[in-house]
Amino acid sequence: MKITALDCLHADAGHRNFDFLKVTTDAALVGWSEYNESFGGKGVTAAIQHLAPAVVGKDPRAYEAVVALLYAIRRQASGGMVQQAIGAIENALLDIKAKALNIPVYELFGGPVRDRIRLYWSHCGTYRLAWPEPMQIPPLRTLDDVVAMGKEVVEQGYTALKTNVFILDDHPRLHAPGFARGDHFPELNAERPVLAAIRDQLAAFREGAGPDVDILVDLNFNYKTEGFLKMARAMEPFDLFWVEIDSRDAEALRYIRQGTTIPLASGECLFGRRDYRLYFERQAMDTAIIDVPWNGLAESLKIARWRMPTRSTSRRTTSTATSRP
Repeated sequence: MKITALDCLHADAGHRNFDFLKVTTDAALVGWSEYNESFGGKGVTAAIQHLAPAVVGKDPRAYEAVVALLYAIRRQASGGMVQQAIGAIENALLDIKAKALNIPVYELFGGPVRDRIRLYWSHCGTYRLAWPEPMQIPPLRTLDDVVAMGKEVVEQGYTALKTNVFILDDHPRLHAPGFARGDHFPELNAERPVLAAIRDQLAAFREGAGPDVDILVDLNFNYKTEGFLKMARAMEPFDLFWVEIDSRDAEALRYIRQGTTIPLASGECLFGRRDYRLYFERQAMDTAIIDVPWNGLAESLKIARWRMPTRSTSRRTTSTATSRP
């Protein structure tokens, strides 16, 4: 069996596109995977197209050999966009191999460990605040809307929600200075109005969702080290399941983790075992977030199988699988 073509396809999903890779073989088997070019990944399609000549003519079932080749020919630009392109190719090859063997992909990796997985409502309220018109969804503008959103989480059967930071004043908006959106870029400080806003937002979510729904907050890249710590400490009274923080500095993340009682999740900006290793060795996170479309399933499982060191303090550790809509 040989690979004959790689095609990138795109579907309009409102605020973002859905991006798919189709890998065709001469054995009438087609492999599919999903990647994300709409947010922070502009150019992944071009990277896939540039890698395609190295893939065409190869046996898709030997996915480890193909992936090793792709890493080698892009070694000086590894990570980031290149890793996302390789991850998309890897996942499509796994799909082909499983189809050739007439088994689910999970059987390639020892079979299922569980038959149920817990989900949280990701970006809860975020899209309704920032992009209700292009996504044709109800707008979120006030704290009363946040309370109603919390109630909707329960009605939909979710047991947890993850949200971002909202500023609900006369000009309701998403607070995302780490992505150069809105206020406080490039200084990335946690100003008093932002601290007050997240307290009010979490109180509203808790009022709507009740005491039994877990709440998670994603702070992205929005602050420097001391700002992340200020935000975490401001949120401690709300018994968060975790605070998600993106940082390229393992020591800084470890410092934040030691300074708050909230379990810390991170890893969304990391690629491959090389990136994650330093964070694990520094005990910089409680929960490792591994994006399978970006890293590739096989590489993601290699990362996940590493055992993270236990906290040197008595605070709990967390390992929970999640899903993003």
